[in-house]
Amino acid sequence: MEDVLHGKPEMDRILGSCFGKLFELPVRRCSYSSVMIHTLLARQLVTKKRYEAWPVFGGNPLRFSMVEFGRVTGLSCGEFEEGYVVDMKPKYKEKDYAYWDKLYDGRRDITIPDVVKMVTEDLTISRSRRLKLCLIIIVDGVLITSTQPARPTLKHVKRVESLKNFLAFQWGEGVILLDSERHDSTQEDNGGMQ
Repeated sequence: MEDVLHGKPEMDRILGSCFGKLFELPVRRCSYSSVMIHTLLARQLVTKKRYEAWPVFGGNPLRFSMVEFGRVTGLSCGEFEEGYVVDMKPKYKEKDYAYWDKLYDGRRDITIPDVVKMVTEDLTISRSRRLKLCLIIIVDGVLITSTQPARPTLKHVKRVESLKNFLAFQWGEGVILLDSERHDSTQEDNGGMQ
């Protein structure tokens, strides 16, 4: 995505948003990062604090909370707007798909790789639509991947209709909270085992 949008207004808008710092992370230079992250995730202390992880590295516990997550990613970890509800299995009606159908040309089975293909190959897409598709790729394809293959979520597609609201959303809080909810539901499915 970064290569395709290099030097374009859409990329400038993303880099100037809450997601800009994600593009500063030295992902390509961290060849051992996946092994280290797996090690950090596999060995954790169990605590009662819901939004903190305490990985053990070299025999020493390290605190990783929303504060650290926000500092590393640049994502805002403040309070959600009034009325926002985290729902892992929301029920939608047909009318809720109006903007989805407009954004994805009526494709309900679209995956994030399909969206990437749209952004990189379809040169007729408007700048506004391309920007919105890229934001969905970042959120549902990188930050909050809940399915394999990764798919856009209707809640985020509805939110991206208003760029102002989408970019003002507390994405850091959302990532941590959704990951925590997903972790809790996995524990329940496994009979409480970690």
